[in-house]
Amino acid sequence: MQVRRGDKAHATLRDEKLREGQPFYEMDTHRLKIGDGKSTYNQLPYVGAGTKYLKQTVTIPKEGLNPGYTVATFNDDYIKEDSLIFINPILSGGTSYVDYARLNLSATQEASKLTIFCNSSVWTISRDISLSIEVYIINQG
Repeated sequence: MQVRRGDKAHATLRDEKLREGQPFYEMDTHRLKIGDGKSTYNQLPYVGAGTKYLKQTVTIPKEGLNPGYTVATFNDDYIKEDSLIFINPILSGGTSYVDYARLNLSATQEASKLTIFCNSSVWTISRDISLSIEVYIINQG
């Protein structure tokens, strides 16, 4: 899933409708709204008590990754066992180097720790590439 993001002023000015379930993260305020398919951006409430953005970039070797490989680990006190987590993987160097259809990640979370795993069988990669993992953490109440 691609998380739309930008600054609050731009999103407020455009005041577009977000599709049902489509998230928008305000990079300057660190707050999140999720579309309902009906309301404009300015009509939507913010989600949770707060949202935190984390990012980590890893190198995927040209040999690829095996299922179960730990792609990234985030340690942060903001991560709770019941936090809502959005994971947004971004490939650098062009998707022509990766069998992108097989990019399948999963995660486990516990207090202060989020671990992201590769579920892919085999990736077809002709050279090392960068994978940025963006994580949006939302805590309720």
